[in-house]
Amino acid sequence: TEKAMIITITGALISGSTYHKLVLRMPRVEFMTSERPYEAGNIIVENAAWEAMYDDDYGYMVQAELTNSKENYTE
Repeated sequence: TEKAMIITITGALISGSTYHKLVLRMPRVEFMTSERPYEAGNIIVENAAWEAMYDDDYGYMVQAELTNSKENYTE
């Protein structure tokens, strides 16, 4: 099954209401077969394998947006 996927990872507060954040946008993801969900304590665990693929309409496979406290990086 093909779907779009967005993964957002939020970290510590930088200032005001701005947090360190990484957002990954994938317009075309193919989900493989997944394991049957099971209970582990008070949560339900489900693993699903997936693969991001290039999307002709969007022109990319993965788009990353990074919010941090660095102005720039040097090597």
